[in-house]
Amino acid sequence: MSKKKIELLKVLNSPKEFYRLLFDIRNETELVDLCTEVKNEIEIDYFEIAISAINDGQNIFLLTHALEKVAHLSILNKSNILSFYEILYNQMQGDLAGGSQYNITKIICDNNKDFARDFLDTLYLINREYVTFHISTTIVSLHNIHNINQYAHIKSFLANTENIIRTKSAINVIDKLNINEQESEEMYLLFENIIKKENLEFNYLIIYTSNYLKDTYPAFKNILVKSSQFENDNTRYHISKILMFNKKEFIKEDWYKECLFLLKNTKSKELGTIQNIAFAFNHILEETNSIELIQDFFILWLENSDISSNFPEEKLDFFINELSRKYPILLNRFITYILNNENIKLHLILHHFISSNVILDKDILDTLSYKDLLFICRKILGYLYQFEEQKSLILSILEKKDINKNDINLINEVFINYIGDDYPHETLEYFKSIKDKKLNKNMRVVCTTVIKHLESINESRKKLKRLKELQPSTIESREIHKANTDSIRKAMDKAQEKSLFSQLTTKILIKYGKGNFSNYNNKYTKPTQMQKISTYMTIPTSERAHPIHKSIEKYHFRLAKKENA
Repeated sequence: MSKKKIELLKVLNSPKEFYRLLFDIRNETELVDLCTEVKNEIEIDYFEIAISAINDGQNIFLLTHALEKVAHLSILNKSNILSFYEILYNQMQGDLAGGSQYNITKIICDNNKDFARDFLDTLYLINREYVTFHISTTIVSLHNIHNINQYAHIKSFLANTENIIRTKSAINVIDKLNINEQESEEMYLLFENIIKKENLEFNYLIIYTSNYLKDTYPAFKNILVKSSQFENDNTRYHISKILMFNKKEFIKEDWYKECLFLLKNTKSKELGTIQNIAFAFNHILEETNSIELIQDFFILWLENSDISSNFPEEKLDFFINELSRKYPILLNRFITYILNNENIKLHLILHHFISSNVILDKDILDTLSYKDLLFICRKILGYLYQFEEQKSLILSILEKKDINKNDINLINEVFINYIGDDYPHETLEYFKSIKDKKLNKNMRVVCTTVIKHLESINESRKKLKRLKELQPSTIESREIHKANTDSIRKAMDKAQEKSLFSQLTTKILIKYGKGNFSNYNNKYTKPTQMQKISTYMTIPTSERAHPIHKSIEKYHFRLAKKENA
């Protein structure tokens, strides 16, 4: 008798320890051989022991991990098996490992035809949710492994949907059976009829089953489209998941586009669906190297949901980052499309996609008229604030083929009267930094013109005296500085309250001198030199000098129409 067999028999009356020993044997062959050896000596009801182990606090994952390998070696007491399954169902709902419980049914039924037939008859009598997929698993075993045809039963369960449990088990099983062409056509018609009932419990199962069937029977792609038309957040979630799973050639097919566009009503609060859509977007980029499908969907999405005012940036962040990092040309095309479109809702999401190195797409630029360029410039000034963003987009107009004098004058006007007025220092510094470089003719004209005008304006401003009314007294300056310091200190203290690092270290206040040091082996390390880290943000001149005028100006830029250009 082997040592492990002796250990196992010793703990038969200690259910929790019994399953711990089984779980510790990670080699499946070794585990099965051991349990077979034990079975030759004594019959054991693994399910009865499992129920006791759960009551003793044993981990359910540990139990199922062992049982899905050796359950067929157990005494097959239907009452104990069903009691165990009900416990699993109640405790594993929503668990990613929940599907492992059906592997237990599979190994039992695959190894015992007579029990499988009897067990299925018993399952049919139980009208409880927990048996649904055990029915499916048993049907598959009888049909595929033991060659006992179950098609007639499945067909009847789909034709008559009064027993919800049986119908759900039948829907779930179709893609796992070996069916022929004629049977697939019958299933298609039955699925069509079930969809018309608009039953949520049936619909989501039809979606996943049809997704698998479509690979062999393409007609089921149409079932996916029909299911997508069932308008509710639950259906949208499952369809979005299917789109996320499908890659390669399917992305270019009509059914995929139709299903995607039927997600147009997805609200900002449907975070799971939006996350799936974001992953689907990434697959579209990978497979097509094109932004048009995503672009068209965004227009529909903005018109039919609330995302223009409640943009789900957190869930779309992965897609936006991938678009910016891997597909900058497509991002430029998307930004150019948005700026040249008169859809205000598109403009409202613009800033979520903008980065400092975004430029206008050259292919689109070459097709634009002066009216289009003027419209785009107004939208850039109306919706964007940062110097780098405005500068790179406006200057990229110079890449337009056959650019004319009016186009160049437009660029000059934008830099002199708007960007240069808001960011005089940054604008001058930038153009001075490139003026000695090798520039094309048009860029040199813009560079020279902007520098000349801005320097002239700056000289005029330097001659103006500072208004005494705007100069705070020494006392006021001191109080302002003190208030700022106090505000920063309070903010730092509040941040440190929730800081894990602060909780793990000793805080020593120092006024002068060195920086960080620590105690190691009862000795203090040499202090590091104190460091200063700073950051700054330039506030546009207009926001400080005349913010109301600037807000009105931006508002008019946002409302501007091409027809009024």
